[in-house]
Amino acid sequence: MRIGKISEAVLNRSVLKEIRPCKSGLITGPAVGEDASVLRMGENVVVSSAVSPDIGADPEIRTILAIHAAVNNVAASGALCHAIVVNIVLAEGTEEGVLKTIVRAAEKTAESLRLNIAGGHTTVSRSVSREVIAVTGVGSADKIRENSEGESCHDSREIRKDKPFRCMDIVMTKSAAIAASMLLASEYERTLSQRFTGEIIGAAKNFRNSLSVVPEAKIAWADRKTIRMHDVSEGGVFGALWELAEAESAGLEVDLREIPIRQETVEICEFFDRNPYQIYSEGSLLILSGNGEALADKLESAGIPAKVIGRTTPGRDRILHNCGEIRYLDKPQQDELYKMNPI
Repeated sequence: MRIGKISEAVLNRSVLKEIRPCKSGLITGPAVGEDASVLRMGENVVVSSAVSPDIGADPEIRTILAIHAAVNNVAASGALCHAIVVNIVLAEGTEEGVLKTIVRAAEKTAESLRLNIAGGHTTVSRSVSREVIAVTGVGSADKIRENSEGESCHDSREIRKDKPFRCMDIVMTKSAAIAASMLLASEYERTLSQRFTGEIIGAAKNFRNSLSVVPEAKIAWADRKTIRMHDVSEGGVFGALWELAEAESAGLEVDLREIPIRQETVEICEFFDRNPYQIYSEGSLLILSGNGEALADKLESAGIPAKVIGRTTPGRDRILHNCGEIRYLDKPQQDELYKMNPI
């Protein structure tokens, strides 16, 4: 198998089919498009895990990305993350200073998110060539919130089987390729400086302050018109849109021109010949809403950029509109970061 997130076909064939069906204590189990699992244990416990991307970037950056990915997945499930568990696997011969860098980055990131590191495990293994940071976020939701029509928002797929399809707006926060822009600007700063000003590179590096979707998830989940949220991460915006449609068993129509993207991202992705819509986009959130414009206004009022980029549709067609041209969204592809030469 190739590096990065496994394909949907492999996930279905060799993972999901091998797992027993959900029992009564598991409200939301593993599935395509689900960011976390929700367990009924007094209050609803939400658990999600993430692993640092398999790129040779600075271990500090990889640690930050892994933590945000795990916490964002919990937030996208409508829950509040309380703590994280950090497991670190080091390559044989790794200097102790690298371990200290990882732990300090983990603690600083957890502190910025008002979380505690509840535990973990650290080991050295011959099986890895570089450090692997695996993070589990543990959170809770007081109850399974119902939307304005009295439907459980954690299980909308089951509810809609016997109900007429309803078109929902797709709201996207912030912009495409946030994490990739930050990572590339940080790791290739010297190379990029031969073409771009320090202002462009500096702005992209500062995207590390925009990697959390917790603020927008809180606002969106408090809106009773919100049906579902999905964290945009590996595979970029296109991958997340496909997974969102799969989770809803729906089609979609999206206007490519409406997908927000920063100029710094455009410049950097063009420089490396990478597609900004299929590259690591941690820090952005997709939201299904019965009134997307009103939700986008709420988010904007809170200082969070947000825009309606499309809507769900009956059937299975996933369509992208671009200046009068129509193309069909493909199944998630390998993230563009993994197609580059090793950093």
